[in-house]
Amino acid sequence: MTPSEDARLRAYRFAATATGAEILAKLVAAGDPPSPGALRRLDAQLERTTQDFDRAGLRAFLCDLARARSKSFAKFMPRDAEHMLGEVSMLEQASGHRVATYKAQRFARFGVHAMLDVCCGLGGDTRALVRTFGSASVFAIDRDAAAAFVTEHATGCRSLVGDACAELGRAIDLARASGNANPTTRALLVGTHIDPARRSEGKRRGASLEALDPSLESCLDAVLEVARDGDVLALKLAPGLDANEVLGCLHARAGLDSVELEWIAEPEGLVQAVLWISVRPAASLARVTRRATRILASMQEAEDGSVATETFAMDVGACAHHRSDPDFDDLDRLAGAALIEPDPVLERAGVLDAWLAEHAPTSRELWPGLGLYVDRDDAGRAGFEATRFRCRATRILAAAPWRPKKVRALLDARRARVREFRTRGRAVDFEEARAIVSRASAREQNRDTVDLWGLRLGRRRIALLTESTVRSWS
Repeated sequence: MTPSEDARLRAYRFAATATGAEILAKLVAAGDPPSPGALRRLDAQLERTTQDFDRAGLRAFLCDLARARSKSFAKFMPRDAEHMLGEVSMLEQASGHRVATYKAQRFARFGVHAMLDVCCGLGGDTRALVRTFGSASVFAIDRDAAAAFVTEHATGCRSLVGDACAELGRAIDLARASGNANPTTRALLVGTHIDPARRSEGKRRGASLEALDPSLESCLDAVLEVARDGDVLALKLAPGLDANEVLGCLHARAGLDSVELEWIAEPEGLVQAVLWISVRPAASLARVTRRATRILASMQEAEDGSVATETFAMDVGACAHHRSDPDFDDLDRLAGAALIEPDPVLERAGVLDAWLAEHAPTSRELWPGLGLYVDRDDAGRAGFEATRFRCRATRILAAAPWRPKKVRALLDARRARVREFRTRGRAVDFEEARAIVSRASAREQNRDTVDLWGLRLGRRRIALLTESTVRSWS
């Protein structure tokens, strides 16, 4: 352990004391950034209560913990956030309460009895696993001794410090031993949740498999070496991952009974992808499924331990080829139809075509790859309305080629002014649209509001006027 790591762990141990908790509570109450007066009082208290610390470094560290704790109320339940220990960088990588609870409940439905949380960080997922399985049945692993300390302090589970893959075998043996102490357990199944670090690619954490540390191959090798039939592995990945890259890595690998790629969205947007693997060492090729899941519960609703979701799954290769080249040569045919934006998690998971074939078979994509659908059939629109996925719809009022005179004529004919301009793939420049809209809006006041779309259908650019009232189905 290097001196810097040792100093950081000591700082965390101090923050976990009664004095440290008192200081953190005062810093959180002082706001971000703390006032000069609050910092002077902090310095005075540190001088009285700390020895053998770099006080300037400790002050900066405690301020970072206080900042993270303040931010954590948007991610964790109040009872967790009020006493959370963790730096801002750790908080940003941690799973929030809702998605962590959902994953823990899935592990429970798979029938596992004990859990490992590998690369646990500050324990966002560990908290939910402990609530579901109990602290005695959950083991946390991290090569960062400070992260292992923070997780054990927050959850009461046992933590191990070391390389994730090197410690996996020992941790799984410990998990089996704890489960075997229960005489009612016949076939002990172990669940392993791994959150590999992702090295930066530019300004963001990488989404490719090459950015993972430890690598996907290393994680699989370590688990399969000690796994038994029915054990379950889940790897937390970036929602922007390339599914083909992941499936290519798993192709023909022995030991995988079934594989599922799941994309998970919360009300605020896509949050993560999870690679679920059911382990069976004697198996050959895996059965592959894709799943889109939308978490519906608010943070308050999730406090009772349950998380409401809407989910849709399909086997790879079973996708109905719903998309067909539409024929919208006559733009007037678009007037009166519903313009629908399906939930992004359905498209990101690659299940949208199959979902549409089942729930809205009469809808047609406005143009391949555009992500906007048109439906004139009431039954088709009812399919969108019945779902709890976050789909949005509005009515198309008029359509025309994207030419300044044509667009202004549409607005004048409707005596309309533009509330919002929208486009896809930068088909139309915002400045170009602003110039058209400003000239049309200046002609007359008190016009009805509409939304203006600038889109590209193949080589053509078109303008759509839609109602500014949007139906949201979720």
